[in-house]
Amino acid sequence: MKMPQGYWEVEGQQNDVETCCQLLKSVYGLVQAARQWWKRCIKQLKEWGFQVSKADPCLLYQKDENGVCIVIMYVDDILGVGNKNALEDLKNSFGKVFTVKIDQDLKDYLGCELVMDERKQKAWMGQPSIMKSLENKFRKFALKARLGKTPGTPGYSTVRTKDKTECVPPEQQTFYRSGVGTVLYLTKHSRPDICNATRELSKAMDGAGERHMKELQKVIKFVLSTKDLRIEPKLEEKWSLEAYSDANFATDQDTRISVYGYVIYFMRVPIAWKSKGMKSVVLSTTEAEYVAASEVVKNELIFIINVLKSTEVNVQYPVTVYVDNIGAIWLANNQNTSEQTKHIDVRSHYVREYIEDGIVKIIFVKSEDNDVDIETKNVSPQLQEKHSRKMIWKREEVQLS
Repeated sequence: MKMPQGYWEVEGQQNDVETCCQLLKSVYGLVQAARQWWKRCIKQLKEWGFQVSKADPCLLYQKDENGVCIVIMYVDDILGVGNKNALEDLKNSFGKVFTVKIDQDLKDYLGCELVMDERKQKAWMGQPSIMKSLENKFRKFALKARLGKTPGTPGYSTVRTKDKTECVPPEQQTFYRSGVGTVLYLTKHSRPDICNATRELSKAMDGAGERHMKELQKVIKFVLSTKDLRIEPKLEEKWSLEAYSDANFATDQDTRISVYGYVIYFMRVPIAWKSKGMKSVVLSTTEAEYVAASEVVKNELIFIINVLKSTEVNVQYPVTVYVDNIGAIWLANNQNTSEQTKHIDVRSHYVREYIEDGIVKIIFVKSEDNDVDIETKNVSPQLQEKHSRKMIWKREEVQLS
């Protein structure tokens, strides 16, 4: 940081390297600005009767005579959800204290577009702006690939380029990283069906070869050919919160690391998903599946339960986690130490406590019916179609609001 231009003296002393200014008010653009705004906004919302969620400090909840109101904060982008009277009261109160721009209908939030039909009975969530950016930059590149019915080549696992002379030139390396990064942003919010293919591509970020470039072409062409697929929130009357977990044993050909994945449905809508390599090598398929089940409970499921509880949603216990390995289910339900299991890290036994407390139960599901199978491996077109259609749908041609 430097002294402002035109500032020369401090109490009669000439400006030098040891002179500094103390900010009396946070300046927009500084690292501390977001936190200062959060503290100011939270303080005001508490005065209006909102309660801060213990699960997420940027989630607030209020229930009074006007109804229920939920506030979600992301820096200076604030989303309000609730009864009409409660939202009107929130908007009026905000307008009196802060200078705000209010959008009556939620159409775009943090790069995600939410489209509803005229009767507001159906909705579709996607990322058309990111899709358009992908198409503008990579369309000609993707045309070189054959159009497939899967995002990744079935059975393909990325092998890192060990000989740097086999890598593509630096400008193509930059192009490769840009393409993978754009697709990764899609997987984060609206395209769980391409998670595994994108994760495989990201393994070659520091040294892509010709084989990796061809696989990137295939993934981008598949994404552009299915750009109308969106997540579709449904109005389900029946309560449901469930998770699917899966693992692919020793799939990384370089490190022998296993891959785990999960997807969590709330009212049959996917709200959390992941495809990731494990942090350490496991020694069996059973151990890999057991670790995967523990990860979904530890990383997401308990957090989601706490968020629902903080907004006074009545969670029905136990919450079901579907696993396609009998040995992993036995390990989770039984406290046992043997030569085959005593080496397992204590963090992987996290799931047992919640099973004993009746919060979670693990149920067997056939591998062909495990939706998260596409998060751990590049599968056949038939399985890709079967599982992805449970997560995302093509937007219907209806009159939109």
